[in-house]
Amino acid sequence: MVPGGHRMVNAGVLLEPLARGPVTKKDLHRICPHPLNPCKVKLRGAELKEIILEANTERMKHWQFKGFGFRGEVMGEMVYDGVEIETELEEDGAWHIRAIRINGEPLEPERTYDVATTDMFAIGHFYPQIQRAAEKTYYMPEFLRDLLAWKLAQ
Repeated sequence: MVPGGHRMVNAGVLLEPLARGPVTKKDLHRICPHPLNPCKVKLRGAELKEIILEANTERMKHWQFKGFGFRGEVMGEMVYDGVEIETELEEDGAWHIRAIRINGEPLEPERTYDVATTDMFAIGHFYPQIQRAAEKTYYMPEFLRDLLAWKLAQ
């Protein structure tokens, strides 16, 4: 697994669910065909908050795009590990973020966090905060599907 205190990846990288039972490399390639590599980036809490706010918009969730190795249809919801987001339905009919916690603690704007994600975000224009981060570590030659295989084998 990619070392990093927190993880975030868009749900659109998995094109379909896996069937119960044995899983082959062909199955993993079918559901995750993208040549995306894991990476780790250091972000200040304020930058991470901006990313979470943007990722939570309907525009980003439903964004249809191709490129940067992505072979899916839409970006999809951002899925997190180690990050909790508290939302509330407000009078405007939209869900608004009320609180962000990192490992159960309130996000600290000036603290530096290690975040594992995909190289698509590190080199693409999706989240400028990640693209311009000074400290990035790329994990190659592993693809996301290799991490899935590793996790499923445990």
